[in-house]
Parts: sequence; C-alpha cells; structure tokens
Amino acid sequence: MNEATRRRLWAAAIFAKGNRILVASALLTVGYVITGKVALLWAVPPGYATPIFPPAGLAAAAMLMVGPETLLGAFLGAFLLNLWNGALMLPAAAIAAGSTIQAIVCGTVLRHAVGYPDEIDVARFLILSPVCCVTSATLSLGGLLALGTVLPADLGASWVAWWFGDTVGVLVVLSLVFVLAAK
Repeated sequence: MNEATRRRLWAAAIFAKGNRILVASALLTVGYVITGKVALLWAVPPGYATPIFPPAGLAAAAMLMVGPETLLGAFLGAFLLNLWNGALMLPAAAIAAGSTIQAIVCGTVLRHAVGYPDEIDVARFLILSPVCCVTSATLSLGGLLALGTVLPADLGASWVAWWFGDTVGVLVVLSLVFVLAAK
C-alpha cells in the first residue's frame, strides 16, 4: 500500500460518522479555548465578560449545524478556558454549564426560526440572537454570584458586558459561518 492510499484510508477513518463527531468536538474545544483566550484579553473586571466573545458563536454554530453531539466540545472548551483564565473548578463549571445551555438554546432556536440550511431569514437572526444570548449571561453570572465569585454590586455591569460580548460573538461568527457554508 502506497503512502497516498494510507493517507486516504486514515482520513476516511477519522471522518467516519462516530469519529467525525469526536473530531468536531475536539476542534470545537480547541477553537473555543484559543478564541476565548484572545477575547478575554479585553475582559472587564472581574475578568469574565468581554466586548466580543467568538466562542459563543462557535458553540452556537456547532449546535446549529452539527447538533447536540458537539455539546461536550462546547462544555470542555468553556471549562478549560475558564480554568486557564484562573477560575476555580466550581466557577469554571458554572460558566461552562451556562455557555453550553446557551449553545443549545441558540442552535435550536435559530435552526427552527431562521431557516438554516435553507435561505436565512436575516431579520429573525438579528432579533433572536441577542435574545438567546441572555442565557449564558444570566445562568453563568447567577452561578458566579451564588459562589461568591461576582459581587452583587458588579452584577449589572457584568451581565450587560457578558450579554453584549456573547451577542456580538454569535452575530459575527455565525454570520461568517453562514457565508462560508453557502459557498
């Protein structure tokens, strides 16, 4: 067997249905961590909210286009990113849970409302994306508040920054994914 045949067989094995899901989840985890770490360079104190958070868009795109099989990748990406960012285990898990639930909400709502994979209803996409992004800001910050990681005095500003960053991340990244998927 020559080298080219071995490579083709290797690629076919990797992208077989079960492995394709594993690869998609691993890529989502890595993409989430890398884009999140870059985005968190612009985070507002206490360091959990940023003006644009592309991983929110990546996780929503994965759920929308691939399905719930990618949720492990979203959870692991969020969890590892927050550990790397200095969070303790419970706060990192709270954020990862909120982020994963938001991916479920965004992916499911947008799949049914905007027409993907058919022609995209842009108005619904622009209206529903910010509504869906209330999920992580509310659940994650609620968890951080309960754990004492976020002070009540910081909750309002942190919530707005979190929601805004996730919203911009979903609008920008998912728009790019729609454009790339159409080609």
